[in-house]
Order: sequence, then structure tokens, then C-alpha cells
Amino acid sequence: MDFYIGDTHFGHENIVKYCGRPFKHALDMEETIIKNWNSAVGKNDTVYHLGDFSLYYSNVEKQQMLDRLNGRKVLIIGNHDIDRIGHWKKLGVEAHKKFIVHDGLILSHVPIMFPELPNVHGHTHGNVHRGEIPEHGVFVCVSVEAIRYTPVNTQWIRDEIGLKLQEKAVKKEEKGG
Repeated sequence: MDFYIGDTHFGHENIVKYCGRPFKHALDMEETIIKNWNSAVGKNDTVYHLGDFSLYYSNVEKQQMLDRLNGRKVLIIGNHDIDRIGHWKKLGVEAHKKFIVHDGLILSHVPIMFPELPNVHGHTHGNVHRGEIPEHGVFVCVSVEAIRYTPVNTQWIRDEIGLKLQEKAVKKEEKGG
């Protein structure tokens, strides 16, 4: 099964304060995310991490964190993931710059204006896009703040998009058109 998450910011003490995360400190946040991740994701699942995996972690610390998390990891490099693709590969992570297309979804760190496919992204933290249908595309944000600090699966994303499509249809019908 495939799962999606973004903006974990492991090792980033100030992210708790900056984003109003409901934790006392980064270690408390990390332990919660690890527990939630491993309760949702099995050893044979794939997790698409949509950027900003960690900050201020050494390679050894990144490897230790990765080893604690279930599943195969695919990373879309975010603005805080300053390491190159080769670095992540050495850590056992499949890494990509900018975006990939997977299962009919565009996976990116920052939102991408692309009307043909839904865009699953991170980066926006508490400023959440969840299936809005503007003329430039469909968006679902999987920053941890938007998904209760737990990876979500493809069905959850498709349900979010479907709900927003239904809401839009109802609003259009109520307006008479």
C-alpha cells in the first residue's frame, strides 16, 4: 500500500513553535510521528515523503531515524532537504527533485499548478489545500499539520478529492448552474 506525508522536519526544534505544533519540543513531536507512522505503515508499504524530512540531522542521525520508520521511502526533496539525490540514495531512500507522477497523482513538495492531474504536496503546513478545484488544478496537502501527524493512504486522498468535487457540484447546483 502507498502512503503520503510531508514536512516532518525531524531534528527541527523551532518548527514546533513556528507552526504551532501541539508538542512540548521536537523530540516529543518526533516520537509521536514515529509511533503514528509505524501504526499506519507496514514493513512492505511505500511512503512518499513530500519534502522537508529533517533539519539539523547528521547523516548518522538521519539513518537512525529512517531505520525506525516502517516501509520503503521515496522522497521528493523539499527546500529544507539540502542534500543531493546521491546522499539520500546512500541512506536507502529513493529521492527526486521537484516532482514525480505516481498513480495518477502529481507528487511534489510545493504546490504545482497543473489542471490535468491532482497535486499531492507538502510545504504549506497549516495553510491547507484539500481538494479545492480552481481553474489551475486539484490540491491535497499532506503536511503533517493537515493529516494529524500520521501518513495517509491513497484512498484517503481520493476520498478528500471526491468530497471536494461533490461539494463543488452542490454549490454550483444551489447557484442555479
